[in-house]
Amino acid sequence: MEPFTVRMRVGLDDVDHVQVLYYPRVAHLGCLALEAFFRDHLELPWPQMLEEHRVAMPTVDLHITYRHPLRYGDEFDVSVGVVELGRRTVVFAMEIRKATARDLVSTIAHTAVFVSRDTWKAIPVPEDYRAALARSLK
Repeated sequence: MEPFTVRMRVGLDDVDHVQVLYYPRVAHLGCLALEAFFRDHLELPWPQMLEEHRVAMPTVDLHITYRHPLRYGDEFDVSVGVVELGRRTVVFAMEIRKATARDLVSTIAHTAVFVSRDTWKAIPVPEDYRAALARSLK
């Protein structure tokens, strides 16, 4: 599979008083990119995962490194890949780069665990998800 990248723009509600991307918004934008990755790249949209398959993927570990600021109106690209696929967990790596200069803005390491929505207990990665995620391993 080709690497997945989604283009976004810093909105007015994403910036702080000094007009740069407010640091907690990076986690939120990473979540939006991850949702797009599942929907558009893996063709496993979250509503289907949550409602039909009764599976959820809560975050259990999140590391963000900040390198350069983004400002209101800046366009940026978020690339998403899978770096580790365990029995019950998956680790995603994301890079945020300015759309024009390609400067690395932030990196995100995001670990999620698969759980049953009915019991909220950890479960093995469902086979259709495992197969799709494995195709995106870096």
